[in-house]
Amino acid sequence: EARARALLFPNAPSGLGLLGVALRKQGEPVAAAQALTAALKREPSNGLLWQQLAGSLMSAGQVDEACDAAHAAVLYEPLEVGALEVSARCELERGNAEKALALVAKARERAPHDERLRRAEDKLKAEVATPKLKAKAR
Repeated sequence: EARARALLFPNAPSGLGLLGVALRKQGEPVAAAQALTAALKREPSNGLLWQQLAGSLMSAGQVDEACDAAHAAVLYEPLEVGALEVSARCELERGNAEKALALVAKARERAPHDERLRRAEDKLKAEVATPKLKAKAR
């Protein structure tokens, strides 16, 4: 359906965005990123498209590009849980657990009953605390 919509309305960002999301779900992150990039050329302030692009690029192993897209997702949708989450993943990939924890904590404020986010926050808290314990032991 997403491919058909993109073919019927080739310049519509919504069709390209849906195609990108569908391709990402099918395990085709590179093709997804291409479709999402095309959608963003037509609708550059769409934070949800940036969020999907960040996830696709992360899945494709393009961490720096994913982090740029994650930053844009938060810029356009600063209160969107998904944007905060993908940005946290990016910070974690860059080795910045403290910043990732701050982003997950902000996402938890928006979705306090989300168990997946709670587990991620707990795991990050433990990771952030561990290096400090090791440093004190020396």
